[in-house]
Amino acid sequence: MKVIGITGGIGSGKTTAASILAKLGAVVIDADRLGHQVLDEDREVIRALVGHFGPSILSPGGRIDRQALAGKAFGNPQETAFLNCIVHPVIRCRVEKLKQEQQLLGCKVLVIDAPLLIEAGWTDLVDDVWVITAPVEPVLRRLGKKGMSRKQVLERMQAQLADEQRRGYATETIPNDTGLAGLENRISRLFRHYACQ
Repeated sequence: MKVIGITGGIGSGKTTAASILAKLGAVVIDADRLGHQVLDEDREVIRALVGHFGPSILSPGGRIDRQALAGKAFGNPQETAFLNCIVHPVIRCRVEKLKQEQQLLGCKVLVIDAPLLIEAGWTDLVDDVWVITAPVEPVLRRLGKKGMSRKQVLERMQAQLADEQRRGYATETIPNDTGLAGLENRISRLFRHYACQ
């Protein structure tokens, strides 16, 4: 089984890239989705986060309000580090379990879609790292349409590695600067070459 790690900054098009790879036949593990499950289900994680950030991160129903948590965590590097320290090991365990399951099922190409693949130290889980990059202004516009303010997006960007740093880990750097058709073309070409190795 070949394992590709897809990463990149917020709004760069990682999830779109992963969905293109899924259409091409790869199995995709979405680390963000697993993170949401952890925040919804893992009582130890919830207890640790509420103990640190306070009950204001809970919704009226008693679940973690991800937007409230982001507001507390992402403006401060120490708070971001605390959040990651609590959540990342639990997500990694889930990723490892799913990876083992796919190996047993005979999966040929597995994709781990993880925004913080490099920051979390997960590059050992993958054979290759594909970094998706995108210019800042289109990212701001795209995420603005999803309801994020410019300040929120820039805070998230500052909490992540810069593209220049990610390139140091990249097996492939894929610019997402020519629209969906251009991204599909680049990824399809890379995937065909990769699957034939």
